[in-house]
Amino acid sequence: MVKHGYSLDLVLPLVTSNTASVLKLEKKGCLEVGKDADVLIVERGTLDIRHVIAKGRRMVSDGEPIVREKFLEKSSRGIDLVGNKFPGTVPTAVGA
Repeated sequence: MVKHGYSLDLVLPLVTSNTASVLKLEKKGCLEVGKDADVLIVERGTLDIRHVIAKGRRMVSDGEPIVREKFLEKSSRGIDLVGNKFPGTVPTAVGA
């Protein structure tokens, strides 16, 4: 992103407020009173995901997934679940 001359404040709305608006997710997209307090913390410089809090639950801590969504196990959407190192972890969806 920075390599191509784009600042975070320019790019961030593409994956937050703009996406929430298009998908009509009225409680998502920004941190405001009355909205869901989903938080994504990324590593400065690399943008590697460090922490994720969603639906009031810690989903990723120190870069490691700690929650696994059960619906993915039975999905017929043509994804392969990767990264099943520990029971209870979130797999990475590959393909679509």
